[in-house]
Parts: sequence; C-alpha cells; structure tokens
Amino acid sequence: MRKNIIPIGLIVMICINILLLFLLFNRPPMLQKQKGDIMKHIGVKLNLNDQQKKQYFVLAEEHRNKMESLDRKQKDLLKTHFNLLKTDKNDSTYSQTRLTQLSDLEKEKITITYSHFEDLKSILEDEQLTQFDQIIDDILRVLINEQKNPPPPRDR
Repeated sequence: MRKNIIPIGLIVMICINILLLFLLFNRPPMLQKQKGDIMKHIGVKLNLNDQQKKQYFVLAEEHRNKMESLDRKQKDLLKTHFNLLKTDKNDSTYSQTRLTQLSDLEKEKITITYSHFEDLKSILEDEQLTQFDQIIDDILRVLINEQKNPPPPRDR
C-alpha cells in the first residue's frame, strides 16, 4: 500500500500542474485587461469595416481620455477623503461633500461609458448588432468585475 502512495501522489500532482498551466494560458480575453485589448476585441468581434474601425478608434480614444481624467480626479478625492482619518478634525460636512463629489464622478463615468456604447452602436450595420449584444455582456462582466476567482487583496 505504501509503495502505491508515492506514484499516485506524483500522478495527481502532475495532473494538477497540467490543469493549472491550462487555466493560466487559456483565460478569457476580456479578463486580460491590457491597454488596447478590449478595443481590439470589440473591433474583431464586431467585424468592423475600415471606415467603422476609424470611427470606432476615434470614439474609443475620446472615451479613454475622458475616463482617465475622471479616474485621476477620483483618486485625488479618495486620497483627500481618507487622509482625513490622519487628522484630528472630523468635519462631517467636508466628508459628506467629498462623498457627494465621488458619487458624482462615478455617475459621470457611467454616463460617459453608456454614451460611448450608444455611439458605437450607431455606426454598426444591422448584421453586426447581434454581436454587439454579446459585446455588451462581455463589457458588463468587466465593469462589474464579475470574476469567479477575483484576485486576493494585496499584502496577504
């Protein structure tokens, strides 16, 4: 019995390693959120023609610039808000103002993104609209961070 445990354990470990390598290299493309990957994914999945690609890349660049600007503002507001914890003054009015500003920024980000996809939809042909619905599902999963195994918190 003891002689069989080592080879069986070795086989199980090899199978686990093969499975992990498979999972590592076969991630869904929307979860590999590298700069420009989502843009390319959308262009390919919708089978955009050259004119549509030009229009889409202009729309995407405008959207990216707006979102980066809002992200910077949001980070600054978050830092300011949480730095209040380091001080003795606990001004609830000031804190509430920051929270309202953060909420407004999030609302603006959602509105801009929705408008961006409305603009994208407006340049599509009828036969591309069925793929557009799938793109929206893919984007929604990324936006709400719907992953089966989210990454662990840092420093753990």
